[in-house]
Amino acid sequence: MTGETVSLTPGGYHGMLMDFDEELKEGESFPVTLQFEKADEV
Repeated sequence: MTGETVSLTPGGYHGMLMDFDEELKEGESFPVTLQFEKADEV
């Protein structure tokens, strides 16, 4: 997939957020850092 665009969509590639201390509310935002094995953090 190097150099390709990837969409995170239902039933496809996805990220899972786990172990929150507080319940998430619809419309709320929060910072996220993605760490990759062979790329820089985003």
